[in-house]
Amino acid sequence: MTHGLVALTGATGFVGRYVVEELVRQEIPVRVLVRSQTQADLLKGVEVCTGSLEDSESLARLVDGAETLIHCAGAIKAKNLKQFNEINVAGMKRLIKACVDASISRFIHISTMAAREPKISDYAASKRQGEHALHRHAGNMEWIILRPPVVYGPRDKATLPLIKMFLGKIAFIPGNSKSRISLIFVQDLARAIVVAATVKKFKSKITHELHDGSDDGYSWKQLATLAGESTGRKIWSYFLPKALCELVAIGISISSRLVGRTPMITRQKIDEIYHTDWVAKHFMFEEYFKWSAQTGFKDGFSKTVEWYRKEKWI
Repeated sequence: MTHGLVALTGATGFVGRYVVEELVRQEIPVRVLVRSQTQADLLKGVEVCTGSLEDSESLARLVDGAETLIHCAGAIKAKNLKQFNEINVAGMKRLIKACVDASISRFIHISTMAAREPKISDYAASKRQGEHALHRHAGNMEWIILRPPVVYGPRDKATLPLIKMFLGKIAFIPGNSKSRISLIFVQDLARAIVVAATVKKFKSKITHELHDGSDDGYSWKQLATLAGESTGRKIWSYFLPKALCELVAIGISISSRLVGRTPMITRQKIDEIYHTDWVAKHFMFEEYFKWSAQTGFKDGFSKTVEWYRKEKWI
């Protein structure tokens, strides 16, 4: 089935690059929003629009003549709620307005599982408010919200510490022993996003939580066992006290501010990590879109480790 132009934000991010590759593989025309030509050089086979979520004029150019908008961009670290909101809420509203003005048919918003718990962190709160903006301002435009859980795979620096943690004989886990977590391999997520963007018909105004086929998610010990099976070793799990991780996060935050950087690990991020229930619950996507994940954690871990080693990241 042929498909009109797809406009995409966040194309140079971890997930966005895989979405671009999947769209190009399916020979679907793509226009991407990037901040600079240097970023554009990372991408092949796409039309480039230079700009940002802060610039309404560039957003209008991005969506002009497009049939579908995939919104992958967003702030994942910021100094405070105001900074998160500038991108995840105000930027979202500008993008929605541009899409409505351009008569875009379909809006696919890639949110996060964290939006389910808006009180847990400023990041989660801003992502939830971004979702609310779509509910309030989308008009007659078709839309769905996808909430991925932890996304991992080749090229990702954010989950590199997680992968490294499971390469030794003892995994020192910064998490709760009672926690259960859903995950998804990045290529499976990219396929799901493209399916949602290109399927002929779908039920609009629905939020879907995604996972890799494990309905009950994983405990940390299960993840350690699967990682050990993948590498041929037994891994012992040791859970770090939350208070210790909070102290480390405070130290990271202080040192980051001293050098003018925005820390990724904060006390609020520790609250997210130690939350006990990150299992996908609203899993209707498979039924509605005839999609299923192809990669469980054991295989995904193996593929990711292989890539990291090839690129000498580990």
